[in-house]
Amino acid sequence: MAKRRKVEYDEDTVECFYCGKPVYDNSWRCPNCGKWFREGRISVLGIIAILVIVIVLAIYIIQPSFVFNEENGETDKRYGILLKIDPGPNTHRAEPGGYTEWGVQMTSLSTVADNFEFSSDVSTLLQVTYDTQTVGLTSGQQSINIIRVNVPVNTPLDSYNFKVFATSRADSTASDFLNLTVDVVGLSTRTVVQADKVTCDYILWVKDTANVHDSSYWEARTPLLVAVDPENADGTYIGVISGFSDGLVGMKTGETKVEVVPPSRGYFEKPDHDLYGLTLYFQIELLSIDTA
Repeated sequence: MAKRRKVEYDEDTVECFYCGKPVYDNSWRCPNCGKWFREGRISVLGIIAILVIVIVLAIYIIQPSFVFNEENGETDKRYGILLKIDPGPNTHRAEPGGYTEWGVQMTSLSTVADNFEFSSDVSTLLQVTYDTQTVGLTSGQQSINIIRVNVPVNTPLDSYNFKVFATSRADSTASDFLNLTVDVVGLSTRTVVQADKVTCDYILWVKDTANVHDSSYWEARTPLLVAVDPENADGTYIGVISGFSDGLVGMKTGETKVEVVPPSRGYFEKPDHDLYGLTLYFQIELLSIDTA
């Protein structure tokens, strides 16, 4: 037991429990045998705990960036900006001469207003463009940016992996990235027409908040069955707002695109709807054209 026997030699001295030699009553360890007393161990552990708390608080307050190790051993990423494509997939399909699009949710982790610039390490075979190259965000603010990848007509069929970065102009270490993949494949020549019924997955963001409002990718959800022309809706295939159905027209099975829907093509006829008067972002993945 790490304690001292309370046998006083004089007013301030007691006997060490281990070696029996006199030590000062307020000692944390015996200077003769080097053993730690219970009081000393408790005090040291308390000091260590306080130091850990102070360090964690200092990191949280002073540097609102976090470091993550990638599983593949590549360089760590540090960010003052958070990029998310959840709940959608990182891999999209596109054909030579076609394109694909991602809606990316951006959240500023900076404590001040900052500008974040998009870039990529994509192969020269693919061409990456952005809805806005530089995005200004205040502390804690969110935004949606559209990443478009054009596939030149002579691109070989293959999978192409690349990174998209958003980096602070004020601090180059404050950045985040996404690992994305485009599977360049041959797609059917059949495109969606107004009379079709289709199956698709989707993500819906509201522009003003940049929050995910709804998604078929959420757990326990199923793809959406849509009658492109609402007049053809039945008990299985539903009619949707014109901004969504218009985006479906011309798509091929396997394609993904982002459709920006202004209030006039959204819920403008439903003033009681919670999305009335709002600009909406739909990421749509066409799974199948179900019309014979």
